Parts: sequence; C-alpha cells; structure tokens
Amino acid sequence: MAAAARDPTELMQRRVRELISCPICMEDIQNGKMLPCLHTFCLQCIKDYWKDKVAKQSVKCPVCRQPFKIPSDGLKSLKNNFFVENLVEINKKGKSDSS
Repeated sequence: MAAAARDPTELMQRRVRELISCPICMEDIQNGKMLPCLHTFCLQCIKDYWKDKVAKQSVKCPVCRQPFKIPSDGLKSLKNNFFVENLVEINKKGKSDSS
C-alpha cells in the first residue's frame, strides 16, 4: 500500500532510472547492446565482463543467465538498443532543463 501513496512522478523517474542503468556498472547505459534475451548493457561493460571469451563461445546473460553464443563479429555486432539510448538522452535533457 505504501507504493500507492507515492508521487506518480517519483515512481516514473525511478522506473526510467532502472531501465537506463547498466546492470553491470549501474551507470547510464553507454553504447547499449542488447543480448538475445533482451537485457541491455554498455558495450564496454560486456566486453570487460567476458574479456576472456572469444567469438562463437557460449556465455550466459549476467542478469537472467540465458545462454547465447558471442557473434562471430564479436560483441560490437550485437544490436543497439535505440529505445534505451533515447531514454538516456531524454533523462539527460530533463535533468538539464530542471537545473
């Protein structure tokens, strides 16, 4: 019941923060890459996370543990998550407008 009493704007801001935060570094996602399970991470974070892995090797998502194979072109060839990148930009703009 406590959540129902919260300010809707505060809840929305908290949810946006969850969507745009990299689960590895906990910062705003930079160059967001989407895994087949649809979790998104900073490209540099997943490169560091799997630094000892090579193309076509099987790895597991750091969040849900779903296995997938690193693409033959490497992690940089994973799809960009433009939705998350847009949310990061909107959030930055909102912060600068309120200052």
